[in-house]
Amino acid sequence: MEREVKNIRTLSESIQAEHEHVVVASVNDHHVKLAVNEVDYPWHNHPNADEFFLVTEGELTIEFEDAERVTLRVNDSVVIPAGVVHRTRPVGRAVNLLVEPKNTATEFRDPDI
Repeated sequence: MEREVKNIRTLSESIQAEHEHVVVASVNDHHVKLAVNEVDYPWHNHPNADEFFLVTEGELTIEFEDAERVTLRVNDSVVIPAGVVHRTRPVGRAVNLLVEPKNTATEFRDPDI
């Protein structure tokens, strides 16, 4: 059983890539991932998996193809149902935790991505 203590702030400071997601933990058949966002993420969906967002730093707007956008601030969370087309747009630097099944597929709206 893994009992390593991980500090989210320290991990977030080590992330340099624009869209790198770091697996913080595996819980049953799900991953808890840490994402640092400073640029927009492209339009996409996860056809067979819900996605949970929890903002730990900054502000993150999530736009939807078929609904009004939501803006998450520190300690705000939202679940995006499977198949919903969305994109994330940080306001400055935003850090969030994601929870999704380990083998989540991502379909981008632009096939060249």
